[in-house]
Amino acid sequence: MSDREDDDTIVALPVFQPDVPGARVWSREEMLHEQTRQHVQSVADAAAAFGSASEALDRAVRSARAAGASWADIGRAVGITRQSAQARWAQ
Repeated sequence: MSDREDDDTIVALPVFQPDVPGARVWSREEMLHEQTRQHVQSVADAAAAFGSASEALDRAVRSARAAGASWADIGRAVGITRQSAQARWAQ
């Protein structure tokens, strides 16, 4: 049994490069914190993209309605029923 079998596995460790000014070895706790921070940042980025996409969809629906598209047309394009489309976007 090796000494590391009881430890959690770290997927990627920074490479120690002693010839690089300021380089250092990160502790296990620092690596886990950084990995968590990166995952949380990915969540924030996805949420921002989702918000932008949702706003773009709202604008497209308003434009389609102004051009004469029916709720059935819009629902079909989005993959929902006409009733759901009307309930979501009718003002």
